[in-house]
Amino acid sequence: MFDPADFRLDGQVAVVTGAGAGIGRALAVTFAAAGAGVVASDLDAGAARAVADGIVARGGQALGLACDVTREEALEALVRETVARFGKLTVLV
Repeated sequence: MFDPADFRLDGQVAVVTGAGAGIGRALAVTFAAAGAGVVASDLDAGAARAVADGIVARGGQALGLACDVTREEALEALVRETVARFGKLTVLV
């Protein structure tokens, strides 16, 4: 059986697309609770920032960014900003 206490992502950096709501939001919050730095991305910039702000308020490291994953240049910018902030990208959802 899965024990959330055994799920650790210390030192990892996760970009979660669709993080503004639903499953994406749940994954972003779970990854942060497991020790990962999180970039919450969503078409809705405000929703992405709200998720990131919630993670930071709980002591995590997070950045909220708008991203349209159907646009290659937007994805490139997302990766650039992630690496600029956290130094790497190790998990992509």
